[in-house]
Amino acid sequence: SKCGIAVPANDKKAFATALKKMGSLPEDELSQLGANGKEYYEKNFTKEQRMEQLMGLISSSTYSNY
Repeated sequence: SKCGIAVPANDKKAFATALKKMGSLPEDELSQLGANGKEYYEKNFTKEQRMEQLMGLISSSTYSNY
């Protein structure tokens, strides 16, 4: 999605390094990361997609109880 920096879970050193890197980026690059994040969100987290995911979870848990 090119909207940020990924770091391994629970890796404090990698997180600190990523924060420093983000803090040193020029404003135009930060703006581009923000635009990329918004575009990714709008494509992948629509209300319809979330409802389909929720209905799938409800259906699978309902049938697994029988």
